[in-house]
Amino acid sequence: MCEGKALEKMSDAAVEQSAEYEDVSDEDSSQLTNSSDEEEVNWINWFVSLKGNEYFCEIEEDYIQDDFNLTGLSVMVPFYDYALDMMLDIEIPLDKLTEDQLEIVETAAEVLYGLIHARYILTIKGMARMADKYAQVDFGRCPRVHCQGQPVLPIGISDIPRNHSVNTFCPKCRDVFYPKSARQANLDGSYFGTTFAHLFLLVHADAIPSPSQQVYTPRIFGFKIHDSSVYWKAHGRISSPGVDGAARSSPNSKVSRGGAGAGAALPLPPPQSGAAAASAGGSPAHLPAPPK
Repeated sequence: MCEGKALEKMSDAAVEQSAEYEDVSDEDSSQLTNSSDEEEVNWINWFVSLKGNEYFCEIEEDYIQDDFNLTGLSVMVPFYDYALDMMLDIEIPLDKLTEDQLEIVETAAEVLYGLIHARYILTIKGMARMADKYAQVDFGRCPRVHCQGQPVLPIGISDIPRNHSVNTFCPKCRDVFYPKSARQANLDGSYFGTTFAHLFLLVHADAIPSPSQQVYTPRIFGFKIHDSSVYWKAHGRISSPGVDGAARSSPNSKVSRGGAGAGAALPLPPPQSGAAAASAGGSPAHLPAPPK
């Protein structure tokens, strides 16, 4: 009798353990399903996260869904409607497209996103997102030594698509450079436009750095290259940079090239004859005395 009761208790405990195990497995499976759903990303997140697309920020879907913001883009992108649906994760009828057409739609979606991006970053929200990326130095730093690692901004040389690739603009030296990454250099410059970098600095005036006071001075065996050398004439300059970083003279400077600097004396004009002085409105005191 005791053995039978013990067996019954063991069986009941096994049933309870199996039931608990089933509950735990159901919870684990539900958690895995939820985590897999959370890991699913939309097209915009996927596109921005690609290597080489670090210059892009995420565009809000509300901005893309507003037809006013997309004015004029339908004639610039092939399969515009399908490309827009792909961006917004709307199911595309694949039975109506061939494989070649589907590849065109995928490329068109990337082009359309870039054209919308050029408009979005000029808005308040878009500029705020680009400001976050600028603060994190996502756009890189200026390669110029005297800019001392100044963060740069993406800029386009032209607003026309397929005209120029993207460049970087340094707010310190106010010059443009090629991106460091070859993948980023393949981006179209029209996706960022010619306006954004300068408008960004006007809006965020605190981000404007003071210009660098240092200028590189070429030397040979420790000596500066003379001003009269062909080294400077071939470069379109008439003098080398001064010690303080500024040029000692310029084509419009009135200082003699042989002088000691900004404080050098100006050469005296040649003496004029009395007739020339009189004709020029000078004083007649230097005219010769009339013969007696």
